[in-house]
Amino acid sequence: MKENNRLTTKNSRVLLKAILTAGMLFALPLQANADEHTSWQDDEQSNWYMSSSVTGVTGTYSGSSLRDQFYSAGFIVTGEYLEQHGITFGYTNSNIKFKGDADSTSQNEFFLGGHKSFNTDGMNGTFDVRLNGHYISNNDSSGDTDGVKVVAPLISYLNYKKSFYFDVGYAYSAYQNDLDVTQISPAIGLGFSKDSNWIQLRGYFISSSNATRSQGKSSTAAGLLKFTHWFAPDNALQLHNASIGGMLGERLYAVDVDNLSVYNLADVQKGSVAADLSWKIDNSISILLHASYNLYENLTISEKYNSSAAALSLSKEW
Repeated sequence: MKENNRLTTKNSRVLLKAILTAGMLFALPLQANADEHTSWQDDEQSNWYMSSSVTGVTGTYSGSSLRDQFYSAGFIVTGEYLEQHGITFGYTNSNIKFKGDADSTSQNEFFLGGHKSFNTDGMNGTFDVRLNGHYISNNDSSGDTDGVKVVAPLISYLNYKKSFYFDVGYAYSAYQNDLDVTQISPAIGLGFSKDSNWIQLRGYFISSSNATRSQGKSSTAAGLLKFTHWFAPDNALQLHNASIGGMLGERLYAVDVDNLSVYNLADVQKGSVAADLSWKIDNSISILLHASYNLYENLTISEKYNSSAAALSLSKEW
């Protein structure tokens, strides 16, 4: 799950102003995924492209003396105007069940983001400027994981052939009880085999202002590699695409700019592996199945444990 913290009143106003400005200017970013390999709209559609998705997740912990299982449910809605700018809003409710008599943690995460694209014929591609904001609240009595505020700008480039992509992302996360976290997360993506395959590498370089709140670590570094394949329409399983990825290194208080989520769990993520399968029901409806396995370490109590999760997502475009 995740954890949260509070800015000063002045910083809160700055954050709110930034998020609202993003909402008026922008929308979802360019990303190396299946949507970039299909047209977002045809000549008969309006200038607005709309999409929405609903996702449910369930999972269990193994080897943890504190945590038992977790689940979450959420939605996201996006509006895109002429593939140049737009806005996206999301909400997720998550719950962690603890072992023994400890109360469960219930958490709400709100997301608002936007982007503005600029075509550059001289560089044969499109630059995209994005600004995302997250706010997380829960019933953590300590306050360490309640009231987290995140601002995450990102600049990206995608060539017109959609065979080369790079971005540089930054995130500032404000937690309560004397903790600020900064993150730099550059990425590079390459398409090959006539655009049927895509590989992307993203780095996470995270710094903490308070090592005591970060299990003695003032910084962590990790890399996440993901491979995606798009299938021919007549394949036996009728798959649209499939992907597999893994993370090496260490992440703590990470902001996932690809999945639009914040890992506010106060434990060190030591590695992960994940796989996705996606089907197109028709031109506007798609289903995604996701499975993941993550390794964690709680240095405070010298405990290593893991989590396994499965997710189902239903998306609609119009």
